Amino acid sequence: ELYPLDFDGVTGYLADTPGFSMLDFVRFDFFGKDDLPGTFREFRPYLGHCRYTSCTHTKEEDCAIVQAVRAGKIPESRHDSFLSMYRDLKDKHDWDKK
Repeated sequence: ELYPLDFDGVTGYLADTPGFSMLDFVRFDFFGKDDLPGTFREFRPYLGHCRYTSCTHTKEEDCAIVQAVRAGKIPESRHDSFLSMYRDLKDKHDWDKK
């Protein structure tokens, strides 16, 4: 079952399904890689505070999110989840949609 959610103007869904163990971000169009950082509520206070406006929040110098992870303000496990989803989405193109 999917439940629509709205947090601070960011909409999404909560999946509550027994046995549901993965989301296929490549085959289905949940959101794009540019929208991904906003889906992590821990990241929101740091968005817009990176050195580069096109920061991917993966490894850039002076990335506010990477610095917050190193400082223990964002759990490393949450950033690892972000990196995993980012890798899935980074090579997805409009023509890949099915």
